[in-house]
Amino acid sequence: MLISLAINMWIMAAVMIFVLRTYYKAFTVRVESRLELELRQAETQRLSDENARLANVDDLTGLPNRRQFFTLLEQTIATCQKAGSCFVLGVMDIDGFKAINDAFGHAIGDTVLIEAGRRLESMTQEHVFVARMGGDEYGLIIQRDCSQEDLQNLGATLCKTLNAPHIIHGMTTHISGSIGLCQFPEAAIDPVALYECADHALYQAKLYRRGQSAIFTKPLETEVRRHGRIEQALRHANLAEELSVAFQVIMDLEKDEPCAFEALARWNSPELGMVSPAEFIPIAERSGLISDITQLLLIKSLQTIRTWPLNVGLSFNLSMQDLASPEQIACLVCCVETSGVAPERITFEITETAVMRDFVGSQHSLLTLKALGTRIALDDFGTGYSSLSYVHRLPLDKLKIDRSFISNFSDVILSTAVLKSILELCRNLSLQCIVEGVETNEQALFLRQIDCRYAQGHYFGQPMFENECITFLGRKQYVWSKQQGIPSHPERTR
Repeated sequence: MLISLAINMWIMAAVMIFVLRTYYKAFTVRVESRLELELRQAETQRLSDENARLANVDDLTGLPNRRQFFTLLEQTIATCQKAGSCFVLGVMDIDGFKAINDAFGHAIGDTVLIEAGRRLESMTQEHVFVARMGGDEYGLIIQRDCSQEDLQNLGATLCKTLNAPHIIHGMTTHISGSIGLCQFPEAAIDPVALYECADHALYQAKLYRRGQSAIFTKPLETEVRRHGRIEQALRHANLAEELSVAFQVIMDLEKDEPCAFEALARWNSPELGMVSPAEFIPIAERSGLISDITQLLLIKSLQTIRTWPLNVGLSFNLSMQDLASPEQIACLVCCVETSGVAPERITFEITETAVMRDFVGSQHSLLTLKALGTRIALDDFGTGYSSLSYVHRLPLDKLKIDRSFISNFSDVILSTAVLKSILELCRNLSLQCIVEGVETNEQALFLRQIDCRYAQGHYFGQPMFENECITFLGRKQYVWSKQQGIPSHPERTR
């Protein structure tokens, strides 16, 4: 019995040990699984937090990015609407950043962006939220109510903060910042509309008050509304029917005859009537519609030039978007090749501003057009601070001297010295020199006396349509008097 009892107890102990070991293993596996699950959850949360941070933070400057800016803007609007309070929205852009980036490289450019963000962020103690919107543009949400005078002072403070010299890698760089400001709810109550108001004020600052601030006002609101109507009308327009081309003559003063015509866009909208190209071209550029307009106008211009004498050329303007797009350049090349017009009769005009946006890309585009056989002209020469640096770096054939040189005719000595210097530069570089803005007989005589061969302006003829160009070319109504050196047709057409 004792032996049986011992065997029974041994069996029971073995079973209990087996059960305990089995349950222990299961419990250990379960604990390990729970720990592994918690580790996975922690890693998932970490990755989620990191992704959220990356989605809302600018990698370069460490500032909030565009996504976080608009999220906070919506929250701020909702809060202020409930509280009946106000706040200020600002959009700031660095002036001259492209030139620094091109001159010193992207590493220095990135350092400038970081330093600019740091300076703006240093104002956070004044309830200023700063975000990098992209490129060299920053957005600001200033959570306080401001009078008109306060807004002006705030804008001046922000610009002064950014305008101080930057010392980077032992080099001192001077940049400036332009800022557009608007106030909620006076300007708008919708986040996108409010941002557009500040952006439009920024555009005005860069256009007229570079390095300073501009405040969104009622006149600007009227302009914004009109620009909105123009953009919508452009998007829904039948451009093939509504767009037309006018031509302004360029005179060869040595041969006493027209040598070319510059193509000028004209838009007759059924909704808005005649819209000035000074209005709709910039809007088309900002809204991405300029490529279609450029192609359409070039095709119409090339159709017109086929009816002109072979010694009369066409001058056609390109925008910065045209130069920045290899696809657009390819389309323009195709238009020229299929037109039947000799490429050497065509001159593409560019501005320094368009080139500065992307010098390398613009240079490649111009070389492509040059290889086709067309001519390249730099328009508004003398208005930019670095025009001379581009003359020898671009495949240019012509320089068009800005009208400001001839319109300021009060100081004849100074005008003569400046224009003679530019003419000599063009001769040394084998470039044609065209003076724009000739309005009077006195100005025309002056250009003749300093041996300027090409000129353009209302004095020689106002913009004409196709039939008027044929009449103008047939009549040759401007014939220079060899003895007096002045036009025998003294009347001005405007």
